[in-house]
Amino acid sequence: MQQELEKGSSYTLAYIQATRTQMNEADVLSTDASMLAAIANNREALAMWADEYNQFRIKATEEGVPQELASVIRLVCDGIMFAHLFDLDPPGEEELTRVVQYLEALLKKEKDEVES
Repeated sequence: MQQELEKGSSYTLAYIQATRTQMNEADVLSTDASMLAAIANNREALAMWADEYNQFRIKATEEGVPQELASVIRLVCDGIMFAHLFDLDPPGEEELTRVVQYLEALLKKEKDEVES
């Protein structure tokens, strides 16, 4: 996300873009599987994850993203990562591109409506 933020993306858009970037990294599955195993019974680690979700909610609200859209974005991005992690019919590159573009379009449309 930090790389996307440094490029000037909003926090919410960076979250979407980082999901796509992460899916293109060669070691994403082994890293994520290791992380999941490590935190499964670690309440402190789970609390940090919960803090990240809370941070996302705060930043999205500050950016004027409706709570419903922010939840859809976060849950879709999580679903993409979990589908890859557990090899549960993960989207292919073309489908992933279309889903990310759709989320980005929803976010842009909402921003344009708020600014109007």
